[in-house]
Amino acid sequence: MTANTHRVLDLFSCAGGAGKGYADVGFAVDGCDIADRPNYPFPYHRGDALEYLARLITTGEIERYTLGDGGGKATVTEMQTAMGITWTDVHEELTEAIPPAFARWIGHAFLTARQEVFA
Repeated sequence: MTANTHRVLDLFSCAGGAGKGYADVGFAVDGCDIADRPNYPFPYHRGDALEYLARLITTGEIERYTLGDGGGKATVTEMQTAMGITWTDVHEELTEAIPPAFARWIGHAFLTARQEVFA
């Protein structure tokens, strides 16, 4: 890992799908989940994710993770770009938004599923 590598904390990590996505674009990943996840593909802490986050904040260890614009919350522009949402610039709406690509994937999966499963 180089000094310029960004590190992301994957809380509630489960099997590591989000972590894998971050790793695929160059992030170093650390995961945390309350359940044992022996197949998690990155460094892993077993425990309550919110308690772990609180400890990282209290000890200052949180500073090793990339946060938005390099030290704070993501900017409106960063969120718009990351999610492909251009029709709102309201920070609160963006922090609660579901990216359209995710909804497209779900919709496509539904429309291409064998319909007798739903009968």
